[in-house]
Amino acid sequence: MAASRRGAGRPGLERLVAATGKALRLAPHEVVGHVTERLRLRLEQHRADTTYRLWAERHSTLTGTDRRAIRSRLRELPYQPLISVIMPVYNPREAWLRQAIDSVFRQHYSHWELCLADDNSSQPHVRSVLEEYAGRDPRIKLVFRESNGHISAASNSALALATGEYVALLDHDDELAEHALYTVVEELNRHPDADLLYSDEDKIDGRGRRYQPHFKPDWNPDLFYSMNLVTHLAVYRRSVLGAVGGFSEGVEGSQDYDLTLRVTERIPASAIRHIPHVLYHWRAIPGSVALASGEKEYAHDAARRAIRAHLERRGIRAEVRSAPEHATLHRVVYPLPSPAPLVSLILPVTRRPELLHRSVAALLARTDSVPFELLLAGDRLAEAMPLPLELECDPRVRRLDVATASEGPTIAASLAYARGDIVGLLGFVEPIAGDWLAEMVSHALRPEIGAVGAKLYDGAGAIAHAGIVLGAGGVAGRLYRGVPRDQACRISRLWMIQGYSAVAGACLVVRRELLERVGGVDAANLPAVYFDVDLCLRLRAAGYRTLWTPYAELTWLGADAPGRPAGEAPERALADEEQYMKLRWGSVLGLDPNYNANLSLEREDGSLAAQPRRRVPWAEPGPVRPRRTDVRVATSQHSSF
Repeated sequence: MAASRRGAGRPGLERLVAATGKALRLAPHEVVGHVTERLRLRLEQHRADTTYRLWAERHSTLTGTDRRAIRSRLRELPYQPLISVIMPVYNPREAWLRQAIDSVFRQHYSHWELCLADDNSSQPHVRSVLEEYAGRDPRIKLVFRESNGHISAASNSALALATGEYVALLDHDDELAEHALYTVVEELNRHPDADLLYSDEDKIDGRGRRYQPHFKPDWNPDLFYSMNLVTHLAVYRRSVLGAVGGFSEGVEGSQDYDLTLRVTERIPASAIRHIPHVLYHWRAIPGSVALASGEKEYAHDAARRAIRAHLERRGIRAEVRSAPEHATLHRVVYPLPSPAPLVSLILPVTRRPELLHRSVAALLARTDSVPFELLLAGDRLAEAMPLPLELECDPRVRRLDVATASEGPTIAASLAYARGDIVGLLGFVEPIAGDWLAEMVSHALRPEIGAVGAKLYDGAGAIAHAGIVLGAGGVAGRLYRGVPRDQACRISRLWMIQGYSAVAGACLVVRRELLERVGGVDAANLPAVYFDVDLCLRLRAAGYRTLWTPYAELTWLGADAPGRPAGEAPERALADEEQYMKLRWGSVLGLDPNYNANLSLEREDGSLAAQPRRRVPWAEPGPVRPRRTDVRVATSQHSSF
């Protein structure tokens, strides 16, 4: 019986192998490997989707108790603004259209209006469905356009119907979570000056099954330039939308992205609020970007045009490209000034002398476009760790005899000898391509940026550093550590320039003036392990963002052996630094704004947390809404970044 079942399955597999080989022009053995990999990825995705559905049932699905608590809270909330839900409509399937409208009717928050603009749909069921719902509830406003103007024009027609203080966007085949508008209003009671609010989201298939959640960080401007961080659910103050002129035509497919770019030019970053709850279900159907981002390539081209226009309006010189590993993502390239500034690269060599030659040779051979000096800092280096003559005599190399025993003090002592306007902190690293330093310096020169970190691989080619998350492992941990390089392309966050709370001192670049402004490296309290995290947090406290770029790639030769103070047990040294970090930064370690509270701190793979670190709003203490002294109409042109 078993043999017959195996035999029965072979023709299907053979047809798949043959079709795949023909399509991809692969040899038979390559086809088998390709098919096997595809099956493995599908199985892995199925497991992830199943895990999320179980998680969502527990943490993102309302119970009767939740609904009663929400109704009770709604009786107490002092501020309950009218929210206009706007929906452009064009030939959706009747079932999806009804489910989208029904999701508004199911809202626990009742002070809403639904503004529907039909874009001259050709399917007869659309008008009848819209008129049916409009006849059922006076909160529904309806307009039928006489000609098809595409989604931006239709969205503006819907926006023209809106009278609410806030406007929420809903596509004609998606769904709002039943507590979506209520949760938005909870946030507005706590932050009444918010001009833009966005939530987490997931996808929903034709059978109503939820999968592939997008758990977002708080406002992260550089990540927003890499992808549309806001997407769904997005809620805007209506006066701000009026100030920017609503939706732009000519960027269809990325009209929401373009709108948010223009909005952020007019509001401060403090007026942008992220709600870490899944409030929007994006329908994944054929032809939808939710199903496959490649379904609408024109949308990605429109997004890059919108980013270019946004940067031009802000007076920022930069080039906008598609990300090399993900054509649906974006990369902003900032030019270096001419001449480029001198960079002082500080390499402590108090340990692992066998790696010195390899690292120095690679740094000298594979660093282009930026003038630099390489400061080799340690105690009696010349005698203890000689270099080949051609490296020793390179004019870019300088020896520093600083009598220190560990990394932090070595860096601190070396700063007095640095000549550059830019300082780079290094471990034993090997650049993969020559433009690594130019990429990092181009970001470090941006006035709002503090420290800049790089993508580091370990000796086996796995991710060793792709940003540091506060609270992971107790104090801080490296995200995605251990992900093999051949699997990294499937994790889109590994290919996007973005803000993190900290980056590793194994490759960190910062303007010297900022380093001096915040007091340099705290070598006394953090000599070996967390001096880089502390430095980034002090830069953040001074108003500067820490940035990580995947386009500076290096191999971290010491990734498997982090430094420890000489003469002390590593466990004791680590414990001392952890205690100091918790005393100094304990108030910020538990909730990293650049890492979603629904993701795990116990694991470094960005997987789901067993228990979210943010409570649902109906379980929080009741807010007292501050009285507004004015109503801001966003007309200023200052940057929100």
